[in-house]
This record gives sequence, C-alpha cells and structure tokens, in this order.
Amino acid sequence: TLDLSNYLLASFGKTKNKIKITLVFSDTYMDIDLALPLGLIIQELITNSLKYGFPNDQIGQIHVTFNDAECSGSNNFYGLQYSDTGVGLNEDFDLNSSSTLGLKLVRRLVEKQLSGTIELGQKNKAEFKIRFPKGNNHDS
Repeated sequence: TLDLSNYLLASFGKTKNKIKITLVFSDTYMDIDLALPLGLIIQELITNSLKYGFPNDQIGQIHVTFNDAECSGSNNFYGLQYSDTGVGLNEDFDLNSSSTLGLKLVRRLVEKQLSGTIELGQKNKAEFKIRFPKGNNHDS
C-alpha cells in the first residue's frame, strides 16, 4: 500500500515533502474477497484527495488507519478511518448523491462488496469512517 501511495503521489505530480501519507494498519489476516475491495477503496480515497483536496501545490497530510476493535467498536468488524488536511468537502456535500465517479465507486464497494457502512466525519473535512463485518457474509 505504501508503494501504491507513492505511485499515486508521483502520478499527480505531488511530492512526499508536499503531501505526507501516513498508513497505520493492524497486523491481521483478511480474506482476499475483503482485501481487494478494501485496497480499491483506499486507492480511490487517496486519488480523490490528491485530485481535489490539495490544489495549487498546497501542503498537507493524508492519514489512513485500519484495524478492528479499536476503530469499529466490535471484534466482529473491521474499521477504516480516512482523513486529509486538504480543502475539505463542501458544506452541503452528500455522499449518497456525490457526482464524482471515485466516491460513487467507494460507496458501492463498501455497501455491496463489503456489506459495510460509510459515514462522513466532521463537516467540511474529508473524513470517512468505514465499518464492515469480518468473514464471508458479504454479497458477491
């Protein structure tokens, strides 16, 4: 994932000294049917931040935390918290009616592939909290 984030930085013409990406992942086993959509979700969120969150060479940070009980409040769920320090989301932003392809994809992957939930953090900030069950009880 770190290699992917460095690749994304380079593809958007950003440097590590302008945008710092911090990844904090717990050491856990995950079925490939969960890992693949999770990787796509993280890629799309980072891409969205780099594309829209840091205009005009703005300096900032992206923080991704993935774990189980500490993040989601239950041992039966995984949790992903994502945030950036960029320009944030519009005050009237609604994830369910987002027009960007990347965020539509994120929402669909969370809901349909992971049988999870996604919610926004603080208003005007690019913060996402994703929670999904462990195991194979998701849709194909």
